[in-house]
Formats: sequence, C-alpha cells, structure tokens
Amino acid sequence: MKSNSKTVHITMDRSHVLEDGSNDDFVKSFKEDLASISYSLDLFRGLPQPIGTGYVKEIPVLFLPDGIIGNINHNIRMCLVTLASHYFYLQGEKEKAYFLCRFLADFDKSHYDHFVLFGRICGSLGKIEEAMMKQ
Repeated sequence: MKSNSKTVHITMDRSHVLEDGSNDDFVKSFKEDLASISYSLDLFRGLPQPIGTGYVKEIPVLFLPDGIIGNINHNIRMCLVTLASHYFYLQGEKEKAYFLCRFLADFDKSHYDHFVLFGRICGSLGKIEEAMMKQ
C-alpha cells in the first residue's frame, strides 16, 4: 500500500543485526576473508604481499597459474629496467646498473629493451664482448 509519508519502516530479524561484541566470530571471519581477497587481487596483478607484522615477513608458497607467473615476471622485468636505467642514466652508478641488468638478461630472454640497455651499460664499462652477448 502506498503512503504519502517520507518515512519508510523496515523490520529486520535480530539474527541479521550486527551488535557490538556479540558477533566476534563473524567479524573475525569477515576480516580474514577480506584479507584473503585483497591478497588474491594483489597476487593476480603479480604483486605478492608478505604476511606478518614483524620485520621478517613470509610470502606463502602457493601454486601459481601461468597468468599470475606472467604478471610477476612482467613486474620484475619492468622494475629492474626502471632501476637499472635510473642508476645508469641519472645516478651514474654503472656497476649497480650493470648488476641489475646482468641479472635481468639472465632472467628474461624474451624482451629486447633490457638487452639494449645492457649493451649500453656494458659498452660504458668497456665490456665490449659482453655488450654483444658473445660469451
């Protein structure tokens, strides 16, 4: 039945009401589920998050589908290229840039951008044979 009143009353069974302190198990379960969903979303993006509150944290060992492994590999590659470029071009720290790019060249052989950077770094350090990847 339609009413002209601007107030709507809704009745709710007490079992569906969260009261302070009376639903601790439900709230704990909800928080755990929320943390799990958040971790899963970060992991899907290729950003595993450590678990724990202390200085030393853990990354759980999980079975990772190929898509997630690809995302993690992509993030590693992009982060290392960015850091190596920063150290090489902006900081002039050629040895640090070399270390990062050398690892990346061994880690990922399927992209060319870091090989170009690696060649430049090696050339600047006089490592010509290594710059041409003739090892």
